[in-house]
Amino acid sequence: ILELSPEQMREGMEKITKAQDEELKAGLPIEKYDAFVEMQKKGVQKTKKEKKKEKKRKKKKKDKS
Repeated sequence: ILELSPEQMREGMEKITKAQDEELKAGLPIEKYDAFVEMQKKGVQKTKKEKKKEKKRKKKKKDKS
């Protein structure tokens, strides 16, 4: 794949990515697949940080009640 022209290399990578995506969709429940895609886009650290903030907000709301 590395010895191909840039255009052919891009096409090959797109095919591989598409195949992996389809396998993940077939193998995972919808919620987990969506979470995985979100982590890929945003990065693992940012996703963890957002979830931590959300837990804090919920805890503060609960304490105020």
